[in-house]
Amino acid sequence: MGTGSGVIGVTLALELKERAGEVVLADISPQALDLALENAMRLGARVSTIQTNLFANIPQEKTDPHAEDADSAPEGGKGENGRNMLFDVIVANLPYIAEGEKLAPEVMKDPHTALFGGPKGWEIIERFLARARDYLNEDGFVALEIGYDQASVVTQIMDGYGYNYIEVLKDMSGVSRFPFGYR
Repeated sequence: MGTGSGVIGVTLALELKERAGEVVLADISPQALDLALENAMRLGARVSTIQTNLFANIPQEKTDPHAEDADSAPEGGKGENGRNMLFDVIVANLPYIAEGEKLAPEVMKDPHTALFGGPKGWEIIERFLARARDYLNEDGFVALEIGYDQASVVTQIMDGYGYNYIEVLKDMSGVSRFPFGYR
């Protein structure tokens, strides 16, 4: 989610190609998805893309397992392939910079929507976390990148939405930047 140029999703697709059933790259920006798909094709990664504002265009309805055609339909709801889109892992690199924060000129070349996550920076992350559990398989987890000062608030948000086994990994500078949480 928030795939941008696709570096994270494409890398996962290449590294896990023997184990990953499907890697879906999602972003609000059609230009970002075009670039991500171009990068995936250039590197030989098998991915699919979906343009969406967080989970807005990702099907979630559950099917009735007792319905007449339940045996012939894949597990889940009504996606374009006839099933709910549930994931083992959802990796998100969403905007996390607070509105008004001063950034280096080279960073400001990125689109505003790719950088700024709201007045405090973590508002889009909170919207993501509010919905992501509904799209995870039973033992699935989310992994995010967050701002240098957001670990405490983001782990509180994760706990509030019922994520389990929450852990935050540090970046190369020792800053807590990568929270993980299980469904």
